[in-house]
Amino acid sequence: MNLLYSKKEYRLYNLFKYIVINFPLVLVNTYVIYKLNHNKKNNKYKVFTVFLVFLIYYCGHILFHQKLHPNYNFHLLHHNFPNVFNIKHIEFLVNILPLNLILLNKLFNFKYLDNTLITYTVFLYTSVHLINYHILNINSHLLHHTQRNINYGPEFLDILFLTKKHNTPYENLNNAIINVFLLYYFLKP
Repeated sequence: MNLLYSKKEYRLYNLFKYIVINFPLVLVNTYVIYKLNHNKKNNKYKVFTVFLVFLIYYCGHILFHQKLHPNYNFHLLHHNFPNVFNIKHIEFLVNILPLNLILLNKLFNFKYLDNTLITYTVFLYTSVHLINYHILNINSHLLHHTQRNINYGPEFLDILFLTKKHNTPYENLNNAIINVFLLYYFLKP
């Protein structure tokens, strides 16, 4: 099996390769998602909640790359001044914006959203993005900073929507298992 992403291959096959590479993380993450709200909600609602949060990150990231006025686009600061400490604080605040889904859920009582899983997914994404990517210098993230119209992340959505850079390796995110365990420890019922 070729471990480079190719837009010439079927999306499902590319997703399959991504899952195989990250199978330990997928397995542990699936278990934690199941355990976080065991017997509270239907499993399809759990999957929907996690997918929706990741989709908000993906679409939001693309939106931040649109030509917004530079004074209001804090994301461009993140790209243009990556080593400035205060920018990391702004990036953290932007990364936790999807927590507002909890407020919406409380106001409108959406039966399909799970607040614990919203919290879990937001802090999983944020910790991987702000800690793992920066400490380990993940190649797909570094590529995004040099070519801003690719690799928006999460990678499975880049594969699904064909925004992953062609002919590049898949991310190995198994290092995020520690993030999953720590979040589970803090959020477990």
